[in-house]
Amino acid sequence: MFNTEDPLVIWVSPQQKKTSTGIPGSYENPYDSIHGALLSVNPGQKIVLKPGVYKGDISFEISGSISHPIRIAAQEKHAAIIAEASWFFYDCSDLIVSGLAFQDAPLNALSVIGRCRRNRFEELRFLNCGTQAKTTCALFFGGSGVRCNVVEECVFDRSQKTGAAIRKDGTVENPSIGLMISEGRMAGADQPQQSAPNQDQVFRKNSFVNYDYAILAGSLDSTDYENSTLVEYNTIAGCRNGIVVKNGDTSVNGNIITACSGTAIAILAGRGSQVAHNRILDCATGIAARGKAHTIVNNCLVRCRREALYVLAKSPEGVCAAQNLMIEENSFVDWGESAAVRLEGGSTSIVRRNLFAGPGQAVNAVDLRQSAANNLLITGNAIGGACLPQAGCAVQPFEFASVADDDFENNSPFGAHGPVCSGRPFDPDQIPAAAEAETAAEPVAGGETDPCSEEEVNQMFDEKEAADPPELSLLFPEDDVEPFEDDEGAEEAEESE
Repeated sequence: MFNTEDPLVIWVSPQQKKTSTGIPGSYENPYDSIHGALLSVNPGQKIVLKPGVYKGDISFEISGSISHPIRIAAQEKHAAIIAEASWFFYDCSDLIVSGLAFQDAPLNALSVIGRCRRNRFEELRFLNCGTQAKTTCALFFGGSGVRCNVVEECVFDRSQKTGAAIRKDGTVENPSIGLMISEGRMAGADQPQQSAPNQDQVFRKNSFVNYDYAILAGSLDSTDYENSTLVEYNTIAGCRNGIVVKNGDTSVNGNIITACSGTAIAILAGRGSQVAHNRILDCATGIAARGKAHTIVNNCLVRCRREALYVLAKSPEGVCAAQNLMIEENSFVDWGESAAVRLEGGSTSIVRRNLFAGPGQAVNAVDLRQSAANNLLITGNAIGGACLPQAGCAVQPFEFASVADDDFENNSPFGAHGPVCSGRPFDPDQIPAAAEAETAAEPVAGGETDPCSEEEVNQMFDEKEAADPPELSLLFPEDDVEPFEDDEGAEEAEESE
């Protein structure tokens, strides 16, 4: 893969003897530590680690450029093992880190801190990282000003579950986290120039096994700002909780999540997030939502042991109940609670064109005040099997492709459709040209195509803001959330805010 004669490649080997002769950093005379390579690397060069075990914490303060990134890579995929160590990247930009294996790190294996921009972390392996009995994260993005980083095709693996304790309020004590990003810093209105949110990250096509939280976007409940995180096409299995979002404008798209003992996807704060095209099987709760103006569309939720979709009331910390929630064209198949969709007090939703195939009730509105009930629309949904008819949900003829193979593609216009239903392998990067062209030309209201240019979209991203609250408050209790109690005065005060 790497040319041993390439002068732009700097070689490192932990077995190298310091008495060797030749040009330092050449293939024949590699550096014996990564520190030596960091002192000589320039934009456009590559640091290549030969197979072996590398120990010791390292701080990186290097940057490439957009046209000449610096690459740090293993000569052979996962053969360069970073053992019992932590790497810290401070204000680094335009780096590509690939093919390395991080193993048995006591705390965080890899931390990306501060104004780190346009970095790419690909094909990394994190094995049993976070060995201490503390809150740990295999790959962490924090500080302020982190933007436009990509984590792709990485493996996050804990060979055994952590056995972390569950507090009385249902949160996890000393949880293990696979991948996390905090919000960044948001200054007050009097000092907007001090704002440095963490925005525009992409986490895609990674796999997670046996974490308390596979992906955590946001370290606390940020309700007013947008962080623009894209979480797509990841595979999560055997974790306590899958994807937890605690900030706004996050897209959770095309993920496959199985056997979570808690919640597969939780949108716990913020506004304007989207949960779409996800496949969720054999989890306790499928999707939970709190906050404003989220969209839940074209998801396939199968055999949830509790509710498949939990629309939450106001949290004890003051995050508003789910409001203006769009629940559309999802398939709900077999659920453990009395209803597939549970709507709590204070929430407002539109529930339409979904497909329900399971025992009990399709939608159950719990403790809704009259004002909230007037803002709940349940219409045009299809039910089948032993599901009970109710207003807005009527028996419709449909058949699944193959229940025995967990293929829940159906022949009706209701519910989810596409690869999310079948579970067949799907490469999102291999969309047929005809389908891509059809998507690009999809009309908007008024019959015209979307008028926004790429430059205008980029400008929208640049104008976004985000918050920086200071604590790691994790999921809601695994049991029922206390009903939302409010009075008219409190409601008016909340609206005035």
